[in-house]
Amino acid sequence: MNSLSEIADKHAEDLVVSFRQLWLQEFGLDSDYNNGEALMEYLDTFETSLRSAFRRKLATHLRKRNSYRSKLPTELLQKIFYFTLFGYSGGRDPKYLSEVASLRSVSTTWRDIVNGTPLLWTKIRSSDRPAFISEAFERSKERPLHLEYRGSDKDESGSAFLDKAIAHLHRWQSISIDSATYGVMIQYFIASPPMLKSMSLSSNWQPEDPVRVFGGLWTSLEELRIKLWQNLDWGSIQSGRLRTLEIEFCDDLELSVVLRIIQENQHLEVLKLKDVMFLSLPSLSPNIRPSLLSNLKSLRLTGLRISSPNVSHHHATYYMLRHIQFPSCTRFVLATSFSSDSEINFEEFMSSLPSPEDILKHPSLDFPTSPSASCPVKACFSSTEFVITTGSVTRDGMGFEVSLGFVPRDLIRHWMYSLLRDKPLVSLRGLMLSVFIGGRHMQLDDIAYFQEWEAITHLSIKIHAWHRQEEVELRLLQMLATPHTSASGARRMAFPGLRLLQVHLWDAPREAVVEMIRKRFGTPEVEMCAPEIIIVESEEDQEEFTWAGLDGIRSANSLSSIWFGPMSSQSSRPLDPEEFKYELLSSR
Repeated sequence: MNSLSEIADKHAEDLVVSFRQLWLQEFGLDSDYNNGEALMEYLDTFETSLRSAFRRKLATHLRKRNSYRSKLPTELLQKIFYFTLFGYSGGRDPKYLSEVASLRSVSTTWRDIVNGTPLLWTKIRSSDRPAFISEAFERSKERPLHLEYRGSDKDESGSAFLDKAIAHLHRWQSISIDSATYGVMIQYFIASPPMLKSMSLSSNWQPEDPVRVFGGLWTSLEELRIKLWQNLDWGSIQSGRLRTLEIEFCDDLELSVVLRIIQENQHLEVLKLKDVMFLSLPSLSPNIRPSLLSNLKSLRLTGLRISSPNVSHHHATYYMLRHIQFPSCTRFVLATSFSSDSEINFEEFMSSLPSPEDILKHPSLDFPTSPSASCPVKACFSSTEFVITTGSVTRDGMGFEVSLGFVPRDLIRHWMYSLLRDKPLVSLRGLMLSVFIGGRHMQLDDIAYFQEWEAITHLSIKIHAWHRQEEVELRLLQMLATPHTSASGARRMAFPGLRLLQVHLWDAPREAVVEMIRKRFGTPEVEMCAPEIIIVESEEDQEEFTWAGLDGIRSANSLSSIWFGPMSSQSSRPLDPEEFKYELLSSR
C-alpha cells in the first residue's frame, strides 16, 4: 500500500519530534501550549490523510474482489438481488433500505443493475424516506405495486405518500392499510384499483360512519385480511375470486353477511375467523344447502360468539359449520365454549365436526417410527377444557385441533371412547392422554376408563388435590402397578403401551415409585418386558437407571417424568427426554 507508506514517511518524523518535545517539558509558557496545539493539528492531518488513503485502497480492493461477480449474467444477479432483498417468501426484509444502498455501493455495474430492475422497487412503505418513495415509484416502471400505509393524525389533511401512490392506482396489486383516519379513507380509498389482488385492513379506532373501502367493489381481490377494523360497510361488498378470507377481532359483523361472502367465493382455500362477535344469529333453516368449499385447505374458527347475552357462544360456531362443507383433509382448528341448552345438545354439535373416520385418517397423522416421535393423536382434559389434536404443529398450523370449554366430562369421555375404539386402535400407534385431576374435574376413575388402550404411549397428568395430594398420587401409582382382567379375559396392566409418564410426584414416597416399576414389569402373571433403561427427570436434572439399579430412584428429588424403554437389547438407545416433553393444557 504505497500511499499509506508515503503518508507514514511524511508525518512520522514530525509526530515523533513533537511528541517527545511535549512529553519532556512541563507546561508553563505559551509556547508549550502552542507545541501541544501543533501536535494535535499534526494528528488531525495524519488521521484525515490515513482515512482517505485507506478508503481509496479499500475501494480498489473491493472492486477487484467483486469483479468476478460482475461477470455473472445480469438475469442471475437480478434473481440474487431479489432473494437478498425479499427472501423466498417475497416479503420485504427489515433491512431492505440499507441492503439496497449496500448493493448499489459495490460497483457501478451492480448499481446499474439494481437501479434498472423494476421488480426490486415495487414494495413501498409510507414510512420510507420521501426521496426513496419518489425514486421507487419512478424506478418500478409499470410493474405491479405492493404498498403499505400506516396512518397518523398528521395525515388528516393529506398524505404525501398517498398523493404519489394514487397516481399509480392502476398498478396497485396489494395494499396494507393500518390505522388510516376517516378523512384519509374517504379521500384516497374510494376508487377501486383494477388490478388489486390482496388487501389487509387493520385499525384500533372506530369511525363515526361506515367506511365503504374502494366502493365495495372487490371483484378482483383474491386475498382479504381484516383485523381490528370497525364500522366497515360489509353490506356493500362485492367479491367472487377470494382464495383467502381472514377476519380477526371484529365485533360489528352480521353472520348472514359473512355467509353470503363465503357463498359467493366457493374457491376459498383459507378461511379464518378469530375472536369475531356477530351482531345477531339468523334462524336456522331445516333445509340448509351448505356452501361447498372443495378447494379449502385451512379452516380456523376460534372465539366466535353472538353479542346477545342469551345465546351460547357455541351457537355461532355450530351455525357456521352447518352452512359450509369442506374436504376431510382440510387443516381444521376450532375453539369454543360449550354450554348445554335445549336448542343444540352436545351430540348435535359434535355431529357438525368432521367424522371420527376423517379425523383419524387426516393427512397430518404421520405415525411415529420410534418412541421418541410425537404422538399422532393428543387428547387433553384440562380443568375447564377438552382438546383433541392430530399431527404436530407445522408451518400452516395443526392438522386437526378441537378445543371445547365447559363440556361435561362424562359426555366428552363417551365421545372420545366412541371415536377411538374398535378398528382405529388397530392402526393407531401413539396416543397422548393429558388430564387434570382435582376438585370436581377428571378423576382417576375417568383415566381408568381408557386403561385397556394399547395406543396410549404418553400419559401426562397434573394433580391438584390440595389436602389429598399424596393419596391421589399413591392411587395413581397403584393403578399402574395392579393387574386387571381385560374384556378378553387376559390379565393386563393399565395402559400396556405406556412409554412416558409425565406427572409431578410431590408427596408420594420414592419407595412407592420403585415398587410401581417393579410390579408393573415384574409381575409373573402379566407378560411385560422389563425396560433396559428408566430415565427419571426432576426439575433440576435427569438420571438414568438400569433395571438392576432401580433403588437409586429412592434418592431422587421431585419427579416430573418417567420414561420406560427400550424394551430389548436390539432397541435403539433413547433420545434426549426433552423430545418427550409436552405442556399440559392447563399451562397453555
